[in-house]
Amino acid sequence: MRSVADKNRAEYIAAVSDARPNLDFNEMTVAYRDALSELPDQCRKVFLMRSYDGLTNSEIAELLGISMRMVQKHLAKAMAHFLETLCRSD
Repeated sequence: MRSVADKNRAEYIAAVSDARPNLDFNEMTVAYRDALSELPDQCRKVFLMRSYDGLTNSEIAELLGISMRMVQKHLAKAMAHFLETLCRSD
C-alpha cells in the first residue's frame, strides 16, 4: 500500500510529465526538488506537511501556530509556483 506522500509525488510527476514530455523521470524528479527548494521556508514546510505527511489544514495550523487561512495561502502559493516552474515550456 502506497503512502499519501508516494501518491502525491506520483501525481505531481505525472501531471508535469504530461506538460513536459521530453523530460525523463530523473530529470523530472530533479526539477520537482529544485522547485520545492525555491519555496520560502514556511511555505515549503506547510506544503510538505500537507503533501508528504498527510496532515489536514487544521492540524498544520495548530502545529505551526498559524491561521487556517495562512495554511491555505501557503498551499496556494506552493501550487502556483509548481505550475509556473514545472509546466512552462523550455
